[in-house]
Amino acid sequence: MRITIKDFGPVAEGVVDLKPLTIFVGPNDSGKSYVATLVHSIVSAENGAFPPPGGTGDQWAPVDHSFKALYEKAAEIVRASNDPPTLGDFSEIQEEITGRVRDSFDGSLEASITGNFGSDLPGLVRTGQDAAKISVDGYFSASLSDKTSVTRAGNTTMDPGDRSMLEDDMHEIMDAPLPRMTGHGDASLVARRIVRLLAGAALGSARMDETPRSSFYLPAARSGLIQGHKALSAALIQNSRFAGAEEPRTPGLNGIASGFIAGITMLEGEPGELHGLGEEMEAEILGGRTELRESGGGLSHEIFYSTDTSSIPLHRTSSTISEVSALSLYLKHVARPGSLLIIEEPEAHLHLKNRAAMARYIVRMVRSGLRVLVITHSSAIVEGLGKHMLAGKAAPEKRKEAGILPDDWLEYDEVAPYVFEGSKESGYRIREITKDMGIPHDDYMDELQDQYNSAVKLEHILASK
Repeated sequence: MRITIKDFGPVAEGVVDLKPLTIFVGPNDSGKSYVATLVHSIVSAENGAFPPPGGTGDQWAPVDHSFKALYEKAAEIVRASNDPPTLGDFSEIQEEITGRVRDSFDGSLEASITGNFGSDLPGLVRTGQDAAKISVDGYFSASLSDKTSVTRAGNTTMDPGDRSMLEDDMHEIMDAPLPRMTGHGDASLVARRIVRLLAGAALGSARMDETPRSSFYLPAARSGLIQGHKALSAALIQNSRFAGAEEPRTPGLNGIASGFIAGITMLEGEPGELHGLGEEMEAEILGGRTELRESGGGLSHEIFYSTDTSSIPLHRTSSTISEVSALSLYLKHVARPGSLLIIEEPEAHLHLKNRAAMARYIVRMVRSGLRVLVITHSSAIVEGLGKHMLAGKAAPEKRKEAGILPDDWLEYDEVAPYVFEGSKESGYRIREITKDMGIPHDDYMDELQDQYNSAVKLEHILASK
């Protein structure tokens, strides 16, 4: 996904290629979280409008709200055909479904952006500009002002191979045995199957290639959010009476924070595909494990931190445990290969040694099939990820010789590091960092050198007195 951004929040312009590992660095308030939230919104909107194949629920459900008329129209075609109908007989229905597919994304994108930012669209436009513009190469472009104007450039016309497969599926529907029905009942059942088949094909054709199957956002300050998740989830439930009129949110929190709390609240105890990775990270960094236990209040699970000798509620633990447990809980129970995981400040509340360990576990997430977007201010995280990129250039036996474990490496092409540069007055611009030898971190080195020079100067002043 190649996303182009102009005049969005603090960002004047920039292009971001979403890779298996995408890294944002730069000064505070330069737009890193804005762009990360935008990425999250686009992925969520795409999955809302065009569900991934094999996901939960019916793939055609997002455009099924007014299918009754299409079912009836298709049934008339089935009844009027002396011979089994072909795909061409349903061309008008197919065109109508294609139009609905295009329209479904427009509303999904606007709702996702305004919900995640907790803001109306004009509030997201860079100061002094009339509109923000975003696009994903080859699929859509959108202008955001007082409303969202979307031009969907994606392919909703099937290529010959897909069309041939669709025709084969049509024949299977016509040849399939039906329940014992007569006349109109048979035609209605066949028509329903055909319309759903056409809707699924249109959704599949419109979906952007390489879109993550789902997106999860772990915001900054999540340690406080997860420690107070029971109280905050109660506020969410209390506010849920407004559901339908507006998206329920915890008062005072934006959509990302509310979404995080809702996600924690709805966690289930069943282990997910990456459960083992979450356990490994907890054992190394926390020296214990997080556990979900049934809550007597019925609002959500209780979260406990346990070791071999003790077990205490998460709200009584340190900020380090709360910070890491938010990530480990997602790994253990929610995230799966093909998902996007956005992590703000993975270094928060971690000792330098554990920051290096966190970088290593980010690499292992990528090796496990997750896509990860990291927003960081930590030179230890950047250096750690860069080291594992260098490890990817070495042969497996050389990595082993250097003490690098089998899954602790990255290909250069898997990583896209970006720095946000500029000022509030002129706007910030996104520049991809050249990956000659890992990930350069000149801005960190410059700051460290400034700190060192200042300390030396102060020593001289004190010595002269």
